[in-house]
Formats: sequence, C-alpha cells, structure tokens
Amino acid sequence: MYIYVCHLGIRSQLPRVSYIKAIDVWMSACLVFVFAGLLEYALVNVIARKGELKQQVRFSKEVSYV
Repeated sequence: MYIYVCHLGIRSQLPRVSYIKAIDVWMSACLVFVFAGLLEYALVNVIARKGELKQQVRFSKEVSYV
C-alpha cells in the first residue's frame, strides 16, 4: 500500500503525458518483484512442510516396525 501511495505522489508531481513514463515501469517492476517474493516464500514454505510431513510419516513407520 505504501509503495502505491508513493507512486501516486510521484506521478502527481510529473506532467501528464499520453505515453508510459520510466517511473511507471520502475514502480510496476517493484510491485511485481515484491509480490513474486511473497509468492516464492509461500511456495517454499508449503513444499518444506510437505517434506517434513513425509519425513515424519516415514519415521513413524520405521519406529512401528521395531
């Protein structure tokens, strides 16, 4: 939210033009990288938890055979 507010503040100080400005590209890329990082964190967390669950199941099966 803060990044978007900063973007609006910067855009209000620049002249209005019909083409895309470099600051628009920069801020859009920043937003994409932030959300991509959050998505990566969530995906790695889910994969790690599945790996821990498989390891716990394997360990409990080994213990039950003994």
